[in-house]
Amino acid sequence: MDILWQYQFRIILLGDSTVGKSSLLKRFTDGIYSDVADPTVGVDFYARSLDIEPGVKIKLQLWDTAGQERFSECGPSRRGSGEGSNRPQEGAAFTGDGQPAYPGLCSVAWATARTRSRLRIILLRVLLSPFEASITTSYYRNSVGGLLVFDLTNRKTFDHVREWHKEVSEHILPHHMVYILIGHKSDLNKDRKVSRDEAEQLAADLGVRYVETSAKCNSNVDRAFELLTRDIYELMKMGEIVTRDGWDGVKSGLTAKVLYPAEDEEEVAMATAEKGCHC
Repeated sequence: MDILWQYQFRIILLGDSTVGKSSLLKRFTDGIYSDVADPTVGVDFYARSLDIEPGVKIKLQLWDTAGQERFSECGPSRRGSGEGSNRPQEGAAFTGDGQPAYPGLCSVAWATARTRSRLRIILLRVLLSPFEASITTSYYRNSVGGLLVFDLTNRKTFDHVREWHKEVSEHILPHHMVYILIGHKSDLNKDRKVSRDEAEQLAADLGVRYVETSAKCNSNVDRAFELLTRDIYELMKMGEIVTRDGWDGVKSGLTAKVLYPAEDEEEVAMATAEKGCHC
């Protein structure tokens, strides 16, 4: 039976492949780390609850993406058409380099197959109508928090952070997403390609927090998720984030707490004390 929670926050991890998003989630939710990890295909789901303050339990619904979402969107300007393009063979759905064969087509579907006693996720590409929103975009729009993750030992993953931030921010309107920037694999300090100063400057430019983590050494992993969760909760108390019908970013539980801004909480406490005084 699931423990009662006051609020549920949907959080999505964003960043290039191999930056270690799955390792962060497994460390945070299961307390484990493995040097060998299968690449994420599609979207994986994790969950964990945090006690933010006395009487307030937040359930985190955590979504791990494959890191190639920017290249799987439906759109009118895909390769596979036009002069000089990599045209597919007749009847083929995709070109030789894995791009959709025709404009406006994209792919995402899942199937499972058991290989050597473990379950692997296999990506099956299927054609979707150009008028259907991509599955990944729906995860963007239905998330209230995002971890922008890059690999401290891979400069390109750092350079792509702005692109991730821009794409997601454009897709979630009119909703609001709270971000935190994560420099991962801090244990590999000798192989570091991004300085702390550079990362902190990027975080300042984006208006977000910055934390360096290591799933392998279990360094700052819990802290990163807790900071993001607290930031979302504080914005809810300020009224800047509210639950909405049809939006899964924030959901209220059966025992949801009535939230007041900090100054209002003091007034409510004083009023309660005066009401209970019979002297």
